Amino acid sequence: MKLNSIRGPLLLAIFVFSMGYFAGGVYGVFDFLLNATRQAALPLDFGYGGARIFGIPKKAWDLGIRRGDVLLEMDGRPFAGYTDMCEAVSKRKPGDLMPVTIRRASDGSIAHLQIPLEPRVDGSIPVWTWLWKITTQILFPLFCMLTGFWVVLNRYRDLSAWLLLFILLASATLLPTATWTGYWSAAANGWDALLGTMLPGMMMLFAIYFPDRLGIDRKRPWLKWIVLLPQSFCSAVFVWYVFFKQVNMSMFESIVPWLFPLLQVQRVVSMIAISIFFFILGAKSGTATGVDARRRLRLMWVGSAVGLTPSFFLTIYSMATGQDWGRGVPEWALLIVIVALTVFPMTLAYVVVVHRAMEIRGVLRQSMKYALARNGLSVLRGIVVAAAAFFILKLDKSTERGIGQQVAALGLSGLAWFTVRSKFSNQLSGWMDRKFFREAYSSEQVLSDLGGEVRKYADTKPLLETVTTRISGTLHTPRVSVLLANGEEYRSDSASLGSESKVIQLLKNSHKPAVVYFDDPDSWVHGVDVEDRRTLQAMDAQLLLPLAGRERLMGVMALGPKLSEEPYSNTDVQLLESVAAQTGLAIENNQLISKLASEAVQKERMNRELEIAREVQQRLFPQKFPTVGGLDCSGKCRAALVVGGDYFDFLTLPDGKLGVAIGDVSGKGISAALLMASLRSSLRGQTIGGSGALSTLMVNMNELVYEASASNRYATFFYGQYDLTTRRLEFVNAGHNAPVILRGSEVLRLEAGGPVVGLLPKAAYRQDAIDLQPGDIFLGYTDGVSEAMNHAEDEWGEEGMIASAQAHAHLDSATMIDRIIAGADAFADGAEQHDDMTLLVMKLKIPGVN
Repeated sequence: MKLNSIRGPLLLAIFVFSMGYFAGGVYGVFDFLLNATRQAALPLDFGYGGARIFGIPKKAWDLGIRRGDVLLEMDGRPFAGYTDMCEAVSKRKPGDLMPVTIRRASDGSIAHLQIPLEPRVDGSIPVWTWLWKITTQILFPLFCMLTGFWVVLNRYRDLSAWLLLFILLASATLLPTATWTGYWSAAANGWDALLGTMLPGMMMLFAIYFPDRLGIDRKRPWLKWIVLLPQSFCSAVFVWYVFFKQVNMSMFESIVPWLFPLLQVQRVVSMIAISIFFFILGAKSGTATGVDARRRLRLMWVGSAVGLTPSFFLTIYSMATGQDWGRGVPEWALLIVIVALTVFPMTLAYVVVVHRAMEIRGVLRQSMKYALARNGLSVLRGIVVAAAAFFILKLDKSTERGIGQQVAALGLSGLAWFTVRSKFSNQLSGWMDRKFFREAYSSEQVLSDLGGEVRKYADTKPLLETVTTRISGTLHTPRVSVLLANGEEYRSDSASLGSESKVIQLLKNSHKPAVVYFDDPDSWVHGVDVEDRRTLQAMDAQLLLPLAGRERLMGVMALGPKLSEEPYSNTDVQLLESVAAQTGLAIENNQLISKLASEAVQKERMNRELEIAREVQQRLFPQKFPTVGGLDCSGKCRAALVVGGDYFDFLTLPDGKLGVAIGDVSGKGISAALLMASLRSSLRGQTIGGSGALSTLMVNMNELVYEASASNRYATFFYGQYDLTTRRLEFVNAGHNAPVILRGSEVLRLEAGGPVVGLLPKAAYRQDAIDLQPGDIFLGYTDGVSEAMNHAEDEWGEEGMIASAQAHAHLDSATMIDRIIAGADAFADGAEQHDDMTLLVMKLKIPGVN
């Protein structure tokens, strides 16, 4: 990403300074948490009267120090600012005496006193304070700063993004900065004061310029300066005051009488600026011409109101009591303010960065539904556990609790987290979906059901009609177009895209949906050819879905805008992606079977028909075997006739596992081959759809094969998933000849599973697992190998096959398969092959051995 010559260095400088500021603050937090009980507290405090004492601890009061007295010296040195006091106190520990010289306000006399130093914290620091400090003074500021820089990097040409950056940096100034000394401390405190006092003005400017500049500001740009000038003046004064308060209080002695009145003026002007912020948002949301702009403004208004209202009342409280912001307020109340305040930066970041904003209810659903319903009410559990921890720690205030007791209390609260995770929470999740998000819940149900339904269609035309009609009706999307692969083009009735176009190549390479933003100059769509862009505009495309088959892109589905003009949510895209994947596999399967059937009918001679079928079936087997590290894999099928019903496959799965499948369809010839193709398509659809446990996958496979075959047709089937990292093989055996693991002279059989697939409408299966070792050999086979017969009708047997495999275990997998089949042929001695013969070998290499 290229930033221009000014903004790039500026952003880098702000980032470096902010991170340095943040690092000092983090050090200050942990210095307090770890060392506060051993460190001395500052013996005096000052308000807006320069070196005039304002805050007086009890021990200093007992020595006769009163408000308004002037601190002249500390530790034998002239007192200039807070840095002098911090350096002097850092050299002492609690209980030591700090020599001070003061001039009494009552009579002007000079007094030399010894103030006993008290600890910063009396007793151990409770766990609640740890959580509070880390959350509010580390995590929240870090979240604000990183969000701000992320937004600028994504929208660095946008003035609103830069205003948002400074708003978020100002929100991060809750972090303490007292760990720095000298002018570093002055700079850090000045940064606090600058951002804090200018925050309302920047909010007002944000409202003026986002998403489009306010009309009245175009005509009368000077009006905003009525608020900005007095606020800038007050900010400059207070930055000056805060800076020199650290190092040289004499620099602002002449304006001391004006500091507190200026503070009140600054607060009033800030209230006016914030009020203007909300007024402009409300006015713009009512007059904005674009639907998306109105959504953004309404979202920002609501999010700002929710985030800032608690802070507003806290500011009113501070003005009424004359205390600094946050002083004199219980920690639980401050926690509410901070939690609410996080809504403000998140809302502003969302409306600036997102291409199309959702309605408020959509945003609430995305944030609340997935935080509460979809994740098993995790947030609710967190609140319950936090409340339990708080009350356990605070229940007995008369008892001094050690850190061990506090940790134990939190451990008991953590245990509550797991006890709350129950079937009840999942039921409550579903109830919340149906009760509060009925329309979205129904949409998800429809699309989820559709993803499973598309596999049942044997013809592409009704399949596509069902998919497009259901998507259009569910998401209220009037325009849904499908472009299918047709030679060198992807065509529909009204549009076409070349197979080498950038649009098609993007979908082929990414295998992911592509969102189309014509109104974003940085969008990928502006990098395609003009004709292709016109084609997309003619279809009014907002979302492109790849209909992917096993090895090629079968088509493209283009979705136009919703009637509500809302963008497609992440949930929409995820569900549509699943539907598109199933549709693409169904189209591929339909085309393969249609091609096989049509060519078989058209050919006059049976051998040509079978030859075509054999070619198609061979394409269904793996064209190349996986070459993952540590494995040597191969497979081979030799049909008894031209085509057969044996099946084997290797599947590279999304989670990095390797799927291993072998099956045997009852019967021979073209009918067995068709059922074999259906078996293959069902397996790949199930694995792409992510059906979960292998036992559940096999239940689904049984139902699909049962529905797709005659009553006397079935298949034995074995499927396993091998984890390349753990070398663990999970498997289910549906009545197939048990594959064996050859481990030296030891033979292990993989038998766990259930009945054959496709014979019974309902069947149950059990999955099992085995840990493989380097040097192990997985041998899968069909009964055509083990039951190979000679002229006397004697069978070779499983023992003969295993003996041959062990004798050739030192060879690579492909050669090993050839030698085993050659052994079966030698035993048959020229007798006719009665059944399909299939072998699948997966060897685990021994490290260091080829």
